[in-house]
Amino acid sequence: MMQEYRRKIDEIDDKLMELIAERLDVVREIGRYKRKNGLPTHDESRESEKLQRLFENSHGVSAEYVEHFMTALFDVSKKEQQRSKNIYLIGMPDAGKTRFAVPLGARLNRRCADTDKAIMKRAGRTIDELFDSLGEEVFRILEQEALKQFAGMGSLVVATGGGVLTHEGNLEIMKASGYTVFLDRRLEKLYGQRISNRPLIREGDEAIKRLYHERHECYKSAADFIIDPDLPDALERITEFSKSVLDLD
Repeated sequence: MMQEYRRKIDEIDDKLMELIAERLDVVREIGRYKRKNGLPTHDESRESEKLQRLFENSHGVSAEYVEHFMTALFDVSKKEQQRSKNIYLIGMPDAGKTRFAVPLGARLNRRCADTDKAIMKRAGRTIDELFDSLGEEVFRILEQEALKQFAGMGSLVVATGGGVLTHEGNLEIMKASGYTVFLDRRLEKLYGQRISNRPLIREGDEAIKRLYHERHECYKSAADFIIDPDLPDALERITEFSKSVLDLD
């Protein structure tokens, strides 16, 4: 008789696992929709309403058990959505965004993406060519489309262009779908960099200085984490921050 009871329990547990897996698939879809449309990850009011409904339709299960089970399920769902958020690297040209993206992605076990590379691949032109033929405004529109795509994908480390914060709506996209890390490299370290595919600094160091003073406060106010990328432990500290906010073990 005991074996029969255990068989029934095992069957029920197997069905529960299938349903939980199905639920998590839907949670991931919801997460993609929320990230892409700038919606908040958590909705405490919905959780309360759902618990109340389940209390009223508990089929004889005590409210204590319902709350315990569903709270655990809510926590798993929230963790799943949290872990799917992106890490966005922001900062001046040559701050190290592309350079840090690959090793950071390896440490977090996530893919890397680059807005400039995505734009060039889609347009079939270099950044210089896009600026010269279509102008900065068209480039910014393409940049925002790349951001929206990456927001929907999730679980990425994204290297952004230096001017990503200059276009309306971009910060909202990044904040809704992840966290921003400002690579705050000192101005003197930014001088003398290559200018190819960086049309806004074609004038060299004077242009770099001007952009730095125009954008520095904007980068700071937009950042969830700020670090000098030339510090010897910069990568370790960015990794620690990322794991913390993404709830990664």
